[in-house]
Amino acid sequence: SGAGCRGHFKSEQTGNDQLQEFLVPLIVLLAGSLFTLVLVYTAMREMKNTPRSAVHIGFDGRVHKRFSGKHAQERFDNEVRMLEYLEKQGCDFVPKLVQKDSEELYLVTTNVGAIVQSLSPSKLKSLYEELESFGVVHDDPFARNVTYSTQLGRFCIIDFEFAILKESGEGLRQEDVIGKK
Repeated sequence: SGAGCRGHFKSEQTGNDQLQEFLVPLIVLLAGSLFTLVLVYTAMREMKNTPRSAVHIGFDGRVHKRFSGKHAQERFDNEVRMLEYLEKQGCDFVPKLVQKDSEELYLVTTNVGAIVQSLSPSKLKSLYEELESFGVVHDDPFARNVTYSTQLGRFCIIDFEFAILKESGEGLRQEDVIGKK
């Protein structure tokens, strides 16, 4: 009966081997999927969320922005207007509009770098003055709307919800919506 036990033991070992052959690739697959999910989460990380919009960096490095809250349609329309205008003017230190959806209040732009943590007042002033030379006055001229692009080797300006065309005065100022219901 020792032979019977050994036979049974051998059969159980084979069953374990079969189970291991099944589980190891499954564990590797699941680990790979988890890694992929972590990469997806990282790739679509939040960049600059406010009560007015949600901003994410996509898999392709582009910036995805969804407008919400008060005056979302006006802010969306103004950002699109300013980005299209600045592109026609040849301004290369602002995002380029890649996609827009007026119904969803959603746009996709090129990525012009990482938000800077601080900037000297003189550099900030000269950057926004340079923007004005392209015909646009930014109505939120703070460091939070400045990025640094290593690809361009320069500071860039983002977030044109509140900006005005110098020549026509067309656009949206923060004071235009503050206090409006």
